[in-house]
Amino acid sequence: MDCSDQKIRTQNPRGKAGLFNILLFKYAFNIIYTGTRRNLKMDDIYEVLPNFEASQLYSRMTQEWQKELKTSKNPSIFKIFLRMFGWEFALWGIGIFIAVLFIGDMAHTIVMGKFMTYFEPGTNVTLKEALLYASGLIGAKVVVQLYDNTYLLAVWSIGLRMQIACNTMVYRKCLRLNSKNQNNHGRAVTIITKDIAQLLTVADCAHMLLIGFPKFFVMLYIMYTYIGVSALAGAAIVMATVPVNALLGILISKYRLKTAAQTDQRVKITQEMLTAMRIIKMHTWEKFFSNTIDKRRGKEMKILRIVYYLKAVVFAIGQLSYRFAFYVCVLTYVALGNHVTAEKAFVIIGCFGAFESLLTDYMPNGIPQMAEYKASLLRITNFLMLEEVPTPLSGDIHNSIDRTIDLKGATVTTEGATVLAGISLNVSGGLTVVAGPTGSVAKLTFAAKYLMRPKNRGYFLPQYAKT
Repeated sequence: MDCSDQKIRTQNPRGKAGLFNILLFKYAFNIIYTGTRRNLKMDDIYEVLPNFEASQLYSRMTQEWQKELKTSKNPSIFKIFLRMFGWEFALWGIGIFIAVLFIGDMAHTIVMGKFMTYFEPGTNVTLKEALLYASGLIGAKVVVQLYDNTYLLAVWSIGLRMQIACNTMVYRKCLRLNSKNQNNHGRAVTIITKDIAQLLTVADCAHMLLIGFPKFFVMLYIMYTYIGVSALAGAAIVMATVPVNALLGILISKYRLKTAAQTDQRVKITQEMLTAMRIIKMHTWEKFFSNTIDKRRGKEMKILRIVYYLKAVVFAIGQLSYRFAFYVCVLTYVALGNHVTAEKAFVIIGCFGAFESLLTDYMPNGIPQMAEYKASLLRITNFLMLEEVPTPLSGDIHNSIDRTIDLKGATVTTEGATVLAGISLNVSGGLTVVAGPTGSVAKLTFAAKYLMRPKNRGYFLPQYAKT
């Protein structure tokens, strides 16, 4: 809801924070310190940053949505997000690619191998060189951690802005929906509480998947330079899990859509039950509605169980393939008559440590999550494509002197069932009461849904204000 009386708050220190301030989160120290001394109050909350304001995000997304409707036969929220946040997403992705791959994995693994050669008998590495290697290991960790925390806040901020824009779009859409019997408002509740809520981590998840495969080939090359063709034995096992995870991700997306449909139906029945609570109590229908909701919830949980089984299989594949690939790689290297040194052992461990994040985190979590994100964006897009109430032909219908509703032989069919047939009447301006037995279809359908529903047969002649 819009509110003209807005409270002026303290300026957000993040808006003018410098680079050093941002890296160390110094701008958040004051509010954290206040929270340690007492409970935070509304007066302690800073002013919302301009790029997080719902009005600006809604205005930008509305413009992009209208552009998408005009230029594309199949509008997509994903394309809109790319235009709104694409450059920011790409810049942070390049930064995390350099920090994680070149500093966190590649440099750290090579330097660790050089450092461990100092402890081998008869080594040529001096103490000074060993200290330099140790300093390099510490420096790499510090750089990665400093950047990683700032990166997570930045990409989650992108997800938060996606949430704000989509929530506002869905809310405004609800105000313009017609009353077709498709449980539109129940769908809106599910979309806001489940689909949009998942968008917070979408940017981070996408980056991890994009980084994962280049990381795999870089670390494979490093292993190849140390142990030769033996590295390919472990890599083959790792690559064999990729199509399996992709297939499971497709299945998860499919069942995610089915789960959302069951949730919509359950929310619809619950809303109808709460709305008609007096009638339910009067006719003692509590048991019937309770059983109906239980059945809907049971169907929903049945599909959810399949989704979580699939996720567990993906996670198990990642955990087992990482360890099995490392075992096969070392076994192959020794079987070829080679000797494992400390440097080679720690390089292989470091490379498979990078593989571990790919196999136990990026693919098991990333692929199912991206499948769910895809399903969520599809549901949001379909909701925004729903039919809206037509705009009146005149400016102000409330000032009309002669207002009538004229129906001639109208018939309405909803979901294959005829709810009104052969209705002809003329309603003049003023209060008109449609009477009928308690819960009658005629009173409910006519009073709540008829005026905005397309007719199968007959005519509806609205009288708008005269200009």
